[in-house]
Amino acid sequence: MTRLHCLHCGDGPPLIMVPATISKIENWVGLAQFMGQRFRVTFFELPGHGQSSLLSPGPFSSARLAEVVGALADALGHSRFSLMGFSFGGMLAMAALQHLRPRVEQVILASPALTWRAFTFSPARRRGILRAARLLRRPGARSAVLRLAKSPAFGRAFGRLLRWFGRVEGTIPMREVFAKLTDSTLETLSYQFGETLEYEFPEAEPPFTQPCYFGMSVRDPLLDFETTLAAAQKLFANLTVQRFDFPYHQPPQPPSFAEVNREYARLLDWAGNKKAAGTSQQL
Repeated sequence: MTRLHCLHCGDGPPLIMVPATISKIENWVGLAQFMGQRFRVTFFELPGHGQSSLLSPGPFSSARLAEVVGALADALGHSRFSLMGFSFGGMLAMAALQHLRPRVEQVILASPALTWRAFTFSPARRRGILRAARLLRRPGARSAVLRLAKSPAFGRAFGRLLRWFGRVEGTIPMREVFAKLTDSTLETLSYQFGETLEYEFPEAEPPFTQPCYFGMSVRDPLLDFETTLAAAQKLFANLTVQRFDFPYHQPPQPPSFAEVNREYARLLDWAGNKKAAGTSQQL
């Protein structure tokens, strides 16, 4: 299926963190350590990213990744576990929940992509990204892009294009990120972007009863807060909402343990003191 590169830390009940778009372990150590104060955390690099191998047979999809999460839980000996997803990882966490519903104890969603309708792109921009994603599924197109990536001038220009196209925070060093991309990562990204921008989770009938924490900035520039919250409210009967006021979708730099501890302390309180099913509350 795949070979996963994983990070393990902390003690407590098991938690599998489902990665976001760029899933290199070095960018997620602070968050993993933070969650490790309450859980035994496993974070993995997505197939095709970092040191994880591509899915075989391919291509990448959220449904295939849900199978990977189940196999990972089996390999770790977790009969039951919690799930956490951030950004595009929200869609992947929901696919895993749908596939592994009886085994999942609780769900944590941070700025999750739950519906294509929440993206703040114009219709023309969305169509452009979808066309680019389909193009990058061709080996020749990926090879050409990676050859051009060696040029500093092209890297800077491509970084500016990605910022405009994808509304990426200006302080994130996109040229450096782009220069480190591999063919396998580009292939996975092409399917991730394509699926996420057409994604609509089927409404749960009845809604999921697992306790769910939903944290998101009301000023998220990539995803509309109210649209995303409405999607989560349809999916979960027991939803706890925490509103933030960050001017970004993701931190401009990978957050340190101290930074995550300062901003998300209430999340750990929630994880240790969940309310009964069928309730909705605010933090």
